[in-house]
Amino acid sequence: MAEFVEARAELEARKTELDSQIKAATPDKGADEEGDNAETGDDEPAMDEAQLREWKKPVTALRKEIRAQELGFAQRLNAAVDVLDEAGAAELLLAILRNDMHVILERYISAQRRQVVAAFENWLEKYRVPLADVEAARDDAQAKMKMFLHGLRDA
Repeated sequence: MAEFVEARAELEARKTELDSQIKAATPDKGADEEGDNAETGDDEPAMDEAQLREWKKPVTALRKEIRAQELGFAQRLNAAVDVLDEAGAAELLLAILRNDMHVILERYISAQRRQVVAAFENWLEKYRVPLADVEAARDDAQAKMKMFLHGLRDA
């Protein structure tokens, strides 16, 4: 499976590279108002249609190769599944379900973490009071309470 994924990624990268080269070399159809395709906006000559067709041939070949690989992989996968006995099929199914559950749990855990962080950030903004201010208020309240208690004792 890993070999298939690596080969597919390599083919897709080559196809994307060729597509981008073709796109970069192809003049924009709406760029020229007069319909004269002799030059692009960069004063470069427009790409010849024959040359464009030649560049598109490898892209078409890559697309066919990707499709063939996908079909071959599907056939190999189906053959491997057909060979499985009941215990092997059950093990495969459990592995697939375990992986799916792992992905779902990771998604929920990630969402919960984001909610916890957001809650703490909200609390930080809402209740941001320096410790020195809290201690000063406590000391003021303590002094007032002492004076009040002394006033009650004297009275």
